Amino acid sequence: MSEKKNCAGLPGCWESHGDDDKLSLMDRAKSFIKTTGEYVASGVKNLSDEDYKKRMKICESCAHLIKDKNVCNKCGCYLPIKGRWEISKCPIGKWEKLKE
Repeated sequence: MSEKKNCAGLPGCWESHGDDDKLSLMDRAKSFIKTTGEYVASGVKNLSDEDYKKRMKICESCAHLIKDKNVCNKCGCYLPIKGRWEISKCPIGKWEKLKE
């Protein structure tokens, strides 16, 4: 079992935020590149302010939110960006109910 080192202050640092924190810098980069490609392919469509606020409200009460960084601990995405993109999906399906 590898021990995580404290990397505070170092570029690309991703300190542990719980037992399910398994996303490396490479994993987060891959997720960002994939989602950005989908966003561009979709025509760079953003949500309305109302729908964006609904998504962020859901995230505020989620156990996977790293509040001080405004990042999802499941996918590693920066929520002010991911939450705005129409094509984005919550990795655990919490935004799906907004489509109903």
